[in-house]
Amino acid sequence: MNLNEHIKNFFIGMIVGVANIIPGVSGGTMMVICKVFDKIMHAIGFFWKEFKKSVTFLLPIVAGAGVGILLFAGAINYLLQHHYMAINFFFMGIIVGSFPMIYKKSVEQKFNILQIIPMLITAGIMIAMIFILPSEESQVIRAINISSFVKLIVYSAISAFCMIIPGISGSFVMLLLGAYETVTTAISEFNIIVLIPVAIGVAIGIVFGSAIIDKLIQKFPNATYFAILGFMVGSIPTILFKISAENAYVGGLDLVIAIIVFILGIGISYWFSKKDTDISK
Repeated sequence: MNLNEHIKNFFIGMIVGVANIIPGVSGGTMMVICKVFDKIMHAIGFFWKEFKKSVTFLLPIVAGAGVGILLFAGAINYLLQHHYMAINFFFMGIIVGSFPMIYKKSVEQKFNILQIIPMLITAGIMIAMIFILPSEESQVIRAINISSFVKLIVYSAISAFCMIIPGISGSFVMLLLGAYETVTTAISEFNIIVLIPVAIGVAIGIVFGSAIIDKLIQKFPNATYFAILGFMVGSIPTILFKISAENAYVGGLDLVIAIIVFILGIGISYWFSKKDTDISK
């Protein structure tokens, strides 16, 4: 890989990092739109077998994600506080604009009508999440025992696995599991003892999750991409539900701005989808 490729991957990492800090938005979706999802899953899943190649590819992406989070966390927080509907409509546009690309990948090989079933299942899972409310009385863990250590590893692994699946927000899953406040509190208080099992769980979830997804893409590419398409389609009503829950009144100038940025998001995503060459190449 030459310097230009590393720079491109760095900026892709920034996009993925920014997406991951927005509740309800999936970093995995951005990986798909930037056309590096397959490569990232393979590089992580075969990290030790193809160590040099994987590190060379992943390092600028990871670095970019870290820089993106550090640089844009404040701006995203401001936008979420003051322009919540607009920022969510923009990312909905990004997701909608990528549908043709995902569908094209879903039917690259011989199509079978049964391959639509995974899409229906995953879309149903996303829509069902609307009706699953997180526990409001989840206890914040500040001291670790064996039970809480294991629990945080399991919850973090599940959330990290979901984080790399396009359409699913890992932070939202952690919220549903009742561990989100514990993790955010541990980060703000620099509680390393609590963050250790979280880090272990995240590593397990990403490594094993990536290996599973990579194998599914290799063996069942059509069905896997239909499943990804289902997650992404199902994420739209989930985001709309979040917007309606946060906004008692939707209309006026806010709605006009939301529609404009929604169309802008579609245009940007569709432009990436129509490029003949892979952005990562």
